Amino acid sequence: MKKMKTRNFQDRLKEELKNKNFAAEFKKEYDLAKLGIALVELRAAKGLSQQQLAKKIHTSQQAISRLESAENAGCNISTLIKIAEATGTHLKLSFTK
Repeated sequence: MKKMKTRNFQDRLKEELKNKNFAAEFKKEYDLAKLGIALVELRAAKGLSQQQLAKKIHTSQQAISRLESAENAGCNISTLIKIAEATGTHLKLSFTK
């Protein structure tokens, strides 16, 4: 009996990324996820709950939760600037190839 080769996630992803449309969408979602993770890490490093950060920037806890999730497509630069000011940090944006 012939043994089937099992593909792992990374092999499958590598294959899917050859498709330009998939790769472009994946990159967008990956960048949004990285932003969400960075926001969670920043908030945690400053010892703030979502509720506390929300209060500092005059928004809701739910809004902070959305920003920290991969569903943060509504995030804008002015909100990121408010978060930077509220946490005593600076926002650094860059475009890379």
